Amino acid sequence: MHPLDSRVVEVEQANQRLDVLLAQWTGLTRSAIGKQFKELEVNVDGKKARKSDSLPAGAVVSYRILHPQEELFVVPTPFDLPVIYEDENILVIDKPAGIAAHPARGFDGPTVVGALMAKGYEFITEGDAYRRGVVHRLDADTSGLMVLARDNDAYLQLQNDFRLRQVDKTYQALVQGHMEHSAGTIDAPIGRARSKDGKMAVRPDGRHAVTHFRVLHSYRGAQLLEIDLETGRTHQIRVHFASLGHPCVGDLRYGANPKLAGELGLKRQWLHASRLVFAHPLTGEKMEFNSSLPNDLEGVLSGLSLL
Repeated sequence: MHPLDSRVVEVEQANQRLDVLLAQWTGLTRSAIGKQFKELEVNVDGKKARKSDSLPAGAVVSYRILHPQEELFVVPTPFDLPVIYEDENILVIDKPAGIAAHPARGFDGPTVVGALMAKGYEFITEGDAYRRGVVHRLDADTSGLMVLARDNDAYLQLQNDFRLRQVDKTYQALVQGHMEHSAGTIDAPIGRARSKDGKMAVRPDGRHAVTHFRVLHSYRGAQLLEIDLETGRTHQIRVHFASLGHPCVGDLRYGANPKLAGELGLKRQWLHASRLVFAHPLTGEKMEFNSSLPNDLEGVLSGLSLL
């Protein structure tokens, strides 16, 4: 039996139907949710609910899939995963590219959770066992900083801090072409692309998504940006800049030029989570971490010509 999971309805999700929210949270289609609804132990604020109910912001939804279509398991896998800070409540890691946050359908490579299990770390938190401790994610081919919770009190507090946008996340991205302005904000909702291949897209019916950027350096055919995320949607940076015609260099999934990536020897999107600032979930102490560019991204910059 799957463990009980719980989610809080965010402000931008208010007044959506319960089955729509469950589809977003579980990755199942609304049709699949409808067929399995009787097999979900769904409660809203501790009371039984109907799939057609519209939910207010702040409502707590708990659910359990009794017969999942496909189980996900963590495989402890030794991996060179730098742990740059740890105490009894949290871990901060500097994730290399090529490793996912946790097991996912369609990905059979190493994961952060599996690598940490192989190192002997334990995580006692709510949620499915395959993603214990994970409160935010980076794409498998995005490198940089992540914080994980080791106990449930830290997990719930960090979840709340991320939900209330009290965590500062800064990225560096190399995008194709030149932005129209040297600094700005992209405010465009993001939802699943109609292609149904796991891609995301800017859609009027998507979830609220806001990205702030400023240009650090301009090169021939590309610009290095510093990016601060106000929200944390799936593939947010990649989707927002691709929607403007400036995909991350090397991001072939979102329209980057494969010839340019080949010339630069880049085998992934040029995107790095360089700075993370948050309050310690138990002590409230301000925690700030910075990550230098990995060799493959630094090498790309050295091969470009500044304007």
